[in-house]
Amino acid sequence: MCTCVFLLDDKAARFLAIESHDQSVYRPHGFEAARQLGLRVRYSYGPHWHNNPELRRRFPASRIPDPDALSDVVGGIDAEGGTWLAFNRRSGVYCRLLTTATAAAVTTLPILCATAESAGHAVRLVEELPSVDTDALTYRLLIADGHDAAVIAVDGPAEVTTTALAPGVPHLLTTADPTDGNALGKRLVDRLTRLPAPTGKLDSWSAWLSAYTAADEAGPGYGSPAWAAYSYSAVQPPFVTTGDQVHRNASIFAPPSPDHVAWTASVSLYAAGPDGVELFAYNERQLFPDQPVPTEVTRMGFPATPDDFFVCLASAER
Repeated sequence: MCTCVFLLDDKAARFLAIESHDQSVYRPHGFEAARQLGLRVRYSYGPHWHNNPELRRRFPASRIPDPDALSDVVGGIDAEGGTWLAFNRRSGVYCRLLTTATAAAVTTLPILCATAESAGHAVRLVEELPSVDTDALTYRLLIADGHDAAVIAVDGPAEVTTTALAPGVPHLLTTADPTDGNALGKRLVDRLTRLPAPTGKLDSWSAWLSAYTAADEAGPGYGSPAWAAYSYSAVQPPFVTTGDQVHRNASIFAPPSPDHVAWTASVSLYAAGPDGVELFAYNERQLFPDQPVPTEVTRMGFPATPDDFFVCLASAER
């Protein structure tokens, strides 16, 4: 499960989001996934799809984007050549996928949405897709720009719900919950509601980042047997993904296979205004096969300040 907190400021025509991407500790994503796919790229997030015809063929035939429409699209990349997050530098349209599935039919959706001229247009692109393109998978798709934000929740071909989200207040989205999330999500939203909204400058994100990545003071530490993923922090150290100890500390309740351990692989910050994307920055972690899984939170490289993020890609490339 991944976590995204976002705010639509309709008065200033701005959209803001902070999100974490959780997955198996050894599953290639970002720069490592691009390398294994044979792409020679400088960044984990980039214009992979309009530079590589092979990736474009991963789209179902009914929705292969026009190369010109891809020219301003930037996205992350996962092992199957899909993505969980994409945006349009010019229009500011932002698309965030939350799903436990990896099928290409779903993981190309953010790229398709980011080719749209507006969030409303992107929502229509998804709603009009043939059911065969999305089959029976379950996913949540956040689509937004500086004027509108909506969540498309899909629970099989017969259960597709689009929810427009109110501006002016933070919202939280996870794979399981269309808006606001579980008890942790509600605490996160409450923290951020009391804080000033960040701007397009990286250092303005300090307060939001501290609230998002910090563990609850009242919760147990990671070294406690009582710790559980998604209960006390939005950023997850390694945790078990199967069996009786699901969501438990992977260093205390070690599963039989490292394939059954997941963690927060990346955290990103996003700001878009009336003239397009103002900021996109990310912090990424990647383990390689046979590399020991970290057992101490202090060794995991989670971001603590805006200085812990990589190059602001959107501003750097515009």
